[in-house]
Order: sequence, then C-alpha cells, then structure tokens
Amino acid sequence: MATVQEKFKKKILGIEHVKEFILARDDGQVLAHQLFSWPPETIAAMMVLNHIDCSQIKQTMGFSHFDHLMLTLKNNESLVVFPIRNYLLGVLSSANRFNAKMVVNIKKFIREITRSAAKSMEA
Repeated sequence: MATVQEKFKKKILGIEHVKEFILARDDGQVLAHQLFSWPPETIAAMMVLNHIDCSQIKQTMGFSHFDHLMLTLKNNESLVVFPIRNYLLGVLSSANRFNAKMVVNIKKFIREITRSAAKSMEA
C-alpha cells in the first residue's frame, strides 16, 4: 500500500515540466523531497526566507494573498514556490523559462489535496 508521501510524489512528478520537488513546513522542516541538484535544507531555507519577504511585502502593500513566487537559481533553473497553509511546496522546472501551464496544473493539484484534506477532517 502506497504511503501519502509516495502518492504525493507520484502526482507532483506527473505534472508536465516538474523535474524535482520539495515539501517543507513554513519553519523549514523538510517533509518530503526529490531533489538531486540541491541539498533539501538549502532549498527549504531559501523558500522560507523568500516566503517571509513576500508575506511582508503583501502585508505592507495591502495585497490579499500571493499564490506563488519564482526564484532563478544560479544554474538558471527556476524554483517556483507555492504556499499551502503552513507548508511550502517548491518545484524545480525542467523548462528553461517560466511555464504558466505548469503553474496552473500545480495550483489545480494543490486545490485537490487541500479539498481532500478538508473532507477527511470533516469525517
């Protein structure tokens, strides 16, 4: 029987252009990852610090939310970070540039898992 982490990994890596991923709490604790090109702790720390910066900008400017941020790493890979409640999902793209379709598909995936989690909490 597949674990929740295995199911998550299979689904996220099944999205076109997703090459690697990391799921961490917003305090930087790594929960799951499939990273080969970077140490997971380095990426988690980068995600947390940039999430804090974006949250400050959001609050200062009066924005209601942000749904993702994109970082370009020194090897020109794109790291797209999605806040999910108290978690951060980071995705390294196989595309050499920003891929809007990938972002849309990841946001759909996030909606699915958050709805599923909400339903399981109600039961």
